[in-house]
Amino acid sequence: MVSTSSANDLARREKINERMKILQDLVPGCNKVIGKALVLDKIINYIQSLQRQVEFLSMKLEAVNSRLSMNPTIDGFSSKDHPL
Repeated sequence: MVSTSSANDLARREKINERMKILQDLVPGCNKVIGKALVLDKIINYIQSLQRQVEFLSMKLEAVNSRLSMNPTIDGFSSKDHPL
């Protein structure tokens, strides 16, 4: 007979493994990595990369919006004709 503590530990480990599999499926190339620590490292690096991309794209969008507000007509089109 399995003790309640052992059953709880098994259920917790299974839930962790399920969540790890979900994360691995979300991160490109992560299914090729073996070991939870290396998988987590790959996931962390991927998320940090996404954060940097968001910051870069936000700055680009801000620059475009700034140009549009300074020059409302570009190539004969009003900025109101092209909502962002």
